[in-house]
Amino acid sequence: MTLDDQMLDSTDIAARDPFTLAICPVGLRYHGLHHLFPGLTYHNLGTAHRRLMKQLPSNHPYRCIVRPLLWAAIRELIQEIRQPQPRGNDQQFASNQAA
Repeated sequence: MTLDDQMLDSTDIAARDPFTLAICPVGLRYHGLHHLFPGLTYHNLGTAHRRLMKQLPSNHPYRCIVRPLLWAAIRELIQEIRQPQPRGNDQQFASNQAA
């Protein structure tokens, strides 16, 4: 997978409520950001995320992976399990298999 594919295959959780903080410590809430900057220490991920969200254009791919709440991410995961959608490399793989 490319770096972009790894990021797009991940989810970041923007919520900072007590439940989300307990279930998803800082390193787990910024999984996609970790793929973008693997050398960034986990305790700097929150600050990096907030800075990126202020600076990135509205159409930047990173914004596609940010979920407002943990429940939104869980709901999407369940939907993907029930009805998987081919993504980037999956579509290319399926095309190659059909040929």
